[in-house]
Amino acid sequence: MKKTISYLYTANDRNSFCTLAKVVHECGTTVTIDPKAMSITVTAEDKQVDGSASDPIRTIGEIIDDSSLNFRITPIDTASMQDTMEKAVERNKALENDLKRSEDMRKHYSELCQKEATANARIRRQVAAIGTLVEAICK
Repeated sequence: MKKTISYLYTANDRNSFCTLAKVVHECGTTVTIDPKAMSITVTAEDKQVDGSASDPIRTIGEIIDDSSLNFRITPIDTASMQDTMEKAVERNKALENDLKRSEDMRKHYSELCQKEATANARIRRQVAAIGTLVEAICK
């Protein structure tokens, strides 16, 4: 598995975001642009981030400095992200189990309710029949 380094660039104004978004794709690395959040995520291989002129993180930093762009730069810790994703997967499995259990309980109670409704309907028919007999006898 390749080691990667990721940075999240969040623009503080629309002009900064648009300026960087126009040129960031030329840096030769994986770029994700989110216009709604005015953020750009750059992911580079560890060996690319060496401080040289071809270093995409350095290049983006130079673009931001040279153009006086207004960004909040946040390094993304991939190990923490991996841990968070694993916890999310575990939580998702637990929620799926809870959902299955609740569906089974719903089915069980639905069957009980149907059984009681059928018995209740039978008793009502019997009471109605007895009422008809009593009425016929009393006339």
